[in-house]
Amino acid sequence: MKPTLIPTILAQNTEDAFRDIRALGRAASWIHFDVLDHTLVPFESWFDPRSLHLWNVHANIELHLMVNDPVSFFNRCAHLSHLKRILWHIEAPIDHAALLKRCHRRNIEAGLALSPDTVLSRLIPFLENIDEVLVMGVIPGKSGQTLLPHTLKTLQTLSCLVPRLKLGFDGGVTRSNLRSVVRHGATRVYGHSIVFNTKQPDQTLGSLNTFLKTLPI
Repeated sequence: MKPTLIPTILAQNTEDAFRDIRALGRAASWIHFDVLDHTLVPFESWFDPRSLHLWNVHANIELHLMVNDPVSFFNRCAHLSHLKRILWHIEAPIDHAALLKRCHRRNIEAGLALSPDTVLSRLIPFLENIDEVLVMGVIPGKSGQTLLPHTLKTLQTLSCLVPRLKLGFDGGVTRSNLRSVVRHGATRVYGHSIVFNTKQPDQTLGSLNTFLKTLPI
């Protein structure tokens, strides 16, 4: 399967979130929402499942829960018809196996995210039961950071360790390093600035995914 770029929405209020969704038009088949509540990382973001329901977002929805209690967010969001995947952090102090089972019972894909300073071995007990590992290329929580080079090595190690697993990469992705991120093993690349810091995000997303289709697997 060819790698894909999935747009990330990291909004501070309802208006920003709606603007970004509207800017994507129908160019996105998936939309990735960053959710922060000042617990796991020292930042907060907008997130309102009621608005997502009322807006009738046509794309598949994916949540990246950068929170200490992803279970409570699962409880709030599991009813969303377009919610197809939830990712949360291995650093969150919860029973990961239990939440993985709950997601799968609802036919929602589930994955674990790994921050740059967390050892890869923490993921080992869960690799057989998750649908994706999301490798963070920056300290989570703030858009526009520079990619940390050692995170590409983490990505490459996972690609060799579990070649069947979908691998996401989030943070610091630019046009100049996109090829390298994919070469190190990413099958899903997430980006906010690379898409939304352009005049026409819908066209940008389309052209980036066209570019990714040309890359050798």
